[in-house]
Amino acid sequence: MVDVSLPLPGPFPPNVWWMANARDWLVTDFDLSTGVQNFNAHDTEKVLAMEFGFQGNGSALVEYFECGSATPTRSKTITWRAGD
Repeated sequence: MVDVSLPLPGPFPPNVWWMANARDWLVTDFDLSTGVQNFNAHDTEKVLAMEFGFQGNGSALVEYFECGSATPTRSKTITWRAGD
């Protein structure tokens, strides 16, 4: 199983991001109190893609958890700017 967590600092404007091609993923609602939304892959035997789009300016830490690990296997900070 692959879990991806997107913890974001608040405050949160509406529609910070959108997703497409999420049918192969279990996606939780964004938690305003923790700033986290989780994405769990349905099938760990194949590469699964999901497209994200972002509004405004911001950044997020993307953490990858593999095989039920409690600590991230990998992490990456992504940034976006309006008009990019």
